[in-house]
Amino acid sequence: MEVNYKEYENNSNKGCDLGVPRNLKHKPIIACNYNDYTGVDDDAKYLSIGRAQYDKNDVSIKIFRHTGKKWSRQSEEVPVGRVADITLLLLATMKRIQHNDNEPSLLSEKIISKKDLLFLEKVINNTGIKSRIQRSLVEIKKILNSSDFDNFLNTP
Repeated sequence: MEVNYKEYENNSNKGCDLGVPRNLKHKPIIACNYNDYTGVDDDAKYLSIGRAQYDKNDVSIKIFRHTGKKWSRQSEEVPVGRVADITLLLLATMKRIQHNDNEPSLLSEKIISKKDLLFLEKVINNTGIKSRIQRSLVEIKKILNSSDFDNFLNTP
């Protein structure tokens, strides 16, 4: 399917303007109001996937953070492939904690601090954090089950 980018650019400024910053070097393509999603009004205001600030020909995911007075220079930007790898690390860690499973994922992760493993388990199992992770993972599973990612990934 061919995308008419000119038409998209003409219409993209008309629709949903969440208030996500557009004057910074990272250029959002798709964004969400993170406070609305989490129900928590903290410094992380928006999540965005867009043109990377470090290379306009690359794509990154950005967490826009606001100090209350200005957009923070501590906003995180991560290349898309690394976000998938971070998700894999989180899932492998949760599997390890839930099943006392020491089998690493494709990342070959290793326990660095055995004494802090219980701390990690306690934090991940914290009711608020666990429910946020669970809600996102349920949605990820739903998307994976309803999409043809094998076909997408095998398309040149």
